[in-house]
Amino acid sequence: MDKVPISIGIIVVSLVIAFYSFLRASIWSLYTYIATWLAVHTGLYGIWLDYSDEWKSTKLMRKTEEEVIMLKEIVRSARRRKRAERHRDRQKDEAEKANNAQAADSKKSWWRRPGKLWPGDEEKGSGKGAVRSEPKVEKFALRSQDEQSNGQATHAETELEGGGGAKGR
Repeated sequence: MDKVPISIGIIVVSLVIAFYSFLRASIWSLYTYIATWLAVHTGLYGIWLDYSDEWKSTKLMRKTEEEVIMLKEIVRSARRRKRAERHRDRQKDEAEKANNAQAADSKKSWWRRPGKLWPGDEEKGSGKGAVRSEPKVEKFALRSQDEQSNGQATHAETELEGGGGAKGR
């Protein structure tokens, strides 16, 4: 028994540290002093002081929320800008189509142009070859001053009114 096993030594040291409070306090004080000395002389403590206010959880959360709000606003404004550009482009395209349609209509012959040909003429249907009503001939009379006083119609008035003469009016 001249050799003491290592496990008995570890057990005895652990029991002494566990039950001897002065020894525990001395070891903890030595550890704290060495750790603090290293932190101060390496500059870590200065960095900690510079950033300790920013590293608080409430301030960190507030800064994060502000950055998230800012990023969202950037995306929203970009979307609004794109939407406005698309709207302007759509309006521009519609205006160009309308101008092109007007230009194409003005190049057509008068008999192919949509719309009214004569007063009272109405379009029936639409597109190429649309059916139109017959032009309505307005009543007019070619009378001389003498005939106007007598109330007699001329030959031209009789034909245009369908042969009814002065009675057809």
